Amino acid sequence: MIILRSMLKNHKKVKFISLQFLMFAVVMVSTLPMIETEDIDGTFHWKRVVLPVTYSAEEHAQMSFGYFFQNGTYSVPDDVEVLGIRITDGLLTVNVSESIMNYGGSSFEIALVTQLMKIATEVPGVDRFTLRVEGFLQPLVYGTEINGEMLNPI
Repeated sequence: MIILRSMLKNHKKVKFISLQFLMFAVVMVSTLPMIETEDIDGTFHWKRVVLPVTYSAEEHAQMSFGYFFQNGTYSVPDDVEVLGIRITDGLLTVNVSESIMNYGGSSFEIALVTQLMKIATEVPGVDRFTLRVEGFLQPLVYGTEINGEMLNPI
């Protein structure tokens, strides 16, 4: 609550804060770990800290592609599931469900491939990308095949 109070003091232009934001902020602040600190005068205080979290490259890819397919944009067909992710010698292989083929129009395919390649460039240690559908290497609806493509950071 101290964070919210100081935020409201410092931002006089804030006229409305949603209830969802307040609930999110209270939950986030209350779940942070605490450490005991000592001031110069010898008094002790409890302080909430944010600890850095590190993920492996495969965990990073799983979270990124999982989020994309669950909350993606207009070019992502409904109900696409990530069936598996593997990284071997810089090659990221993503295996997805067949529902990825349920879209219409070549512009959707271009947007989908662009987004997939962008996500792949953000995975640490990956320089090539392969997309498999139900375990098989096959082209998408309009013929785009992603098989070990070199990634260029965008």
